[in-house]
Amino acid sequence: MGYWCGCSLLIREGYKATVEWGDGKLHKVTGSSEWIYVTHEYPKPILLYVIRISTEEDDALWGFQDAMHEVDVLDFDCSGCPSLRFLGFSYLEKLDVSCNLHLERLVCNEGRFTTLDLSQNAELKMLDCHYCPKLVSLDLTSCNRLERLNCWLCGSLFHIALSNQSVLKEVNYGDTCLREKSEKHLLRLIDRNGEALFDSLFNMWND
Repeated sequence: MGYWCGCSLLIREGYKATVEWGDGKLHKVTGSSEWIYVTHEYPKPILLYVIRISTEEDDALWGFQDAMHEVDVLDFDCSGCPSLRFLGFSYLEKLDVSCNLHLERLVCNEGRFTTLDLSQNAELKMLDCHYCPKLVSLDLTSCNRLERLNCWLCGSLFHIALSNQSVLKEVNYGDTCLREKSEKHLLRLIDRNGEALFDSLFNMWND
């Protein structure tokens, strides 16, 4: 038995994508506007591989969710996916989504990064960054369409910046260390927009 990894892809109906696993093996898929799960097994001992996902059209790939169950990811680059709307990737050391201007849902829980630049993600509606213990602040002033935020268990998080135009409605910020001023502004916006505070994880994908 080797080491398994995989991912789920959301590809526009009829559009094609190719997953290159870095060991000479390819996986070709055709989009159906539904999530497609692809897997691959690497032999032991595992080496360093570069996995590439390519499409024939620039606007073909709409969503990516990782399933790298038995391998460690050293780096992740989604800068070449301008049409990406849904992204889910856990345990990352760093994450750059500055080129993903159409991103609507982002799940990056259990990350090891200290900052998360969302200044270019004005279309973002849902953000789940729970249990990112090194994350110290979130600047969401460019994300006025954000409706749901989960930063539960971000123990170092002391500041969340939101503009007065924010439409944020639902938030879970339990077990953070938000400063009083930041917390008051957050609660005022939530109360204005329709209060919903959560004590547990909510599902970012199925609602």
